[in-house]
Amino acid sequence: MFERFATEARDAVTGAQSVARSRGDARITSAHLLLALAAEPTSVAALALSSLGVDGPALRTALDSPAAGSLDADALAAIGVDLDAVRAQVEGTFGAGALDRPAPSRGRHIPFAPDAKKVLEQSLRVVVAEKSRRIDTGHLLVAVSLVDDSAGREVLARAGVTAESARAAVAATRAA
Repeated sequence: MFERFATEARDAVTGAQSVARSRGDARITSAHLLLALAAEPTSVAALALSSLGVDGPALRTALDSPAAGSLDADALAAIGVDLDAVRAQVEGTFGAGALDRPAPSRGRHIPFAPDAKKVLEQSLRVVVAEKSRRIDTGHLLVAVSLVDDSAGREVLARAGVTAESARAAVAATRAA
């Protein structure tokens, strides 16, 4: 399937590994793919996102913000859990920074998470539906927006991008 990818789409897929590595993550998710898509300013995906008022920094902010309904310090304090006390106790036992992200590893392969694999599969379906021959970054962006329960789709939703708006923005970008 990778042979059907245009060069910039291949670069985005390999760029997702760099994004995951820089964040200290153990797996490449659809959110990493999304950040890599936005990183190349002249790609179809980045131009489409820009037309929707979204760029790489906005996506990183959406990725790093707590999800709706996720636990935060105030919610935990309301039930008697003091995160600062927990952190102090863990760091007292295991050393300073024990709860922080691990340092990025260099050189080792990072596997794809199931949602990233689904995005790659979905991108092929998008290409077939459009009767295109190559998968470009626009197809990957649309695929990210279509995969249910994926980190990338959640980040897009936090940034105000729906599957319909992503598809329309990609089509408009290609037509321009």
